[in-house]
Amino acid sequence: MLTYTDIVTYASASLPADDVTVSGGAIDLGYVVPETSPGVFIPSEAAPTSSTVSWFYKLFKKNENATSSFADITVFILNGIKLSVSAGVASIVSSSGSDSSGYVRLYGYYSGGTPGYEDIAVAGSVTVPGSLNWDVGSPIRAQRLSAGGAVLNSTGTITISKGATPLGIIPAGSSCATGEFELAVDAAFDSASTSTNRLTAPSGISFSLVTAEEDGLAMPSDGPLLAGSSIGIWYKMNRYANIPGPIDYVYPILRMKGYSA
Repeated sequence: MLTYTDIVTYASASLPADDVTVSGGAIDLGYVVPETSPGVFIPSEAAPTSSTVSWFYKLFKKNENATSSFADITVFILNGIKLSVSAGVASIVSSSGSDSSGYVRLYGYYSGGTPGYEDIAVAGSVTVPGSLNWDVGSPIRAQRLSAGGAVLNSTGTITISKGATPLGIIPAGSSCATGEFELAVDAAFDSASTSTNRLTAPSGISFSLVTAEEDGLAMPSDGPLLAGSSIGIWYKMNRYANIPGPIDYVYPILRMKGYSA
């Protein structure tokens, strides 16, 4: 029987720190990736100042169970933020009354294109509205911070909404939510696909911003991930122009849904 510990995350052969080196490639079995560690597979650098830049990086999920397959898989970003189709004021609320101090910092564009952020105080299970009129497509990032401005993991699940529409969550035990990452899966299992460099999208696959509220991306031909096999998952990180950098690091929390077969 397959368990969640059987699915191990590995790096790809090339995680470039420049704009000319090939990105992706075959699985690197010597590099287990703790995805929530700061800057572990996508370098943290200053935000662009004139235009949005997209980077493409690849990780692998490997089924290390000796006999069981992982079937009907979909993948999504648990802490993804949907980019809202309307402008408006954002609000936050936690599922836990213990989240009663500090604030959530929202980043994006407001009032017709002004880049910046606002801090909304956390008041447990009481919904707290902000004051900025966020543009269409914003906010794009959220961080749970202490009263002193340090990164702080939430006790409950913090929901970020715009008007009556939930946009995403900071999961319990985590500190961030983000709409800056899109996903795509390799066209075949155990693929050594590459992109020309981190600025160039790999060919033959499509990227989507898939959150926990959506169905997620399916595996190639909806086939099972066989025992010992792996699937390459590409991340497109959209580095938005002039948006202030996060406190520390913002990371996508990748989740896979399926069943043991």
